Amino acid sequence: MATSLLEAARVMRRLQPNAVVITGGYASAPAGIIAAFTGVPLLIQEQNAVPGMVTKVLSRFAKKIYTAFEGAAEGLPLGVRNRVCVTGNPVQQKGLSQRSHAKDLFQLPDESFVALIVGGSQGSESLNELLLTALDAVVARSLDRPEHLHILWSTGPKHHKAVQAALDELGNPDWYIQARISTICPMYTLPLTLLWVGRGRCLRLNS
Repeated sequence: MATSLLEAARVMRRLQPNAVVITGGYASAPAGIIAAFTGVPLLIQEQNAVPGMVTKVLSRFAKKIYTAFEGAAEGLPLGVRNRVCVTGNPVQQKGLSQRSHAKDLFQLPDESFVALIVGGSQGSESLNELLLTALDAVVARSLDRPEHLHILWSTGPKHHKAVQAALDELGNPDWYIQARISTICPMYTLPLTLLWVGRGRCLRLNS
């Protein structure tokens, strides 16, 4: 954290921003802290229905807190709720119809039927275990595998190594896993999407 704070301070000193906007994730905390201590106006865009720890702590120093949902303010300190503005979540439009682009990113065959599995930004241990059980059954041939099925699987950072080790042991080459899929919008155009997520990501899927 100390290194991140120093780096954030250096960037702030170099750019001299008129305001700092953070989205409430842990990665945004250093920038938010430096903004608060240097007097740079801090704006928070909270994308979740229930605000996280960074938003709760730094909201006391924020000039404005923009939330995606009406009820999100109830998870914030009483003293900051008069600074809450409900705006909804920004949704990226470009790329939402590019199914071929989603396949190209992972070099998947054109004829492949791709299922996207997302366990939220931090992953879902129970969802990961369920999928590993299903894959074990497919490999053992006790469960039929649909033709041309390929799976893109976002395991979550802390589950990635364990899932990768299990896949290596099972030896299935058509399940592509990542700790987190950063370029997510094109993925929502895939034929099948299984989500274990909050309302924010469901809104992007619906769009």
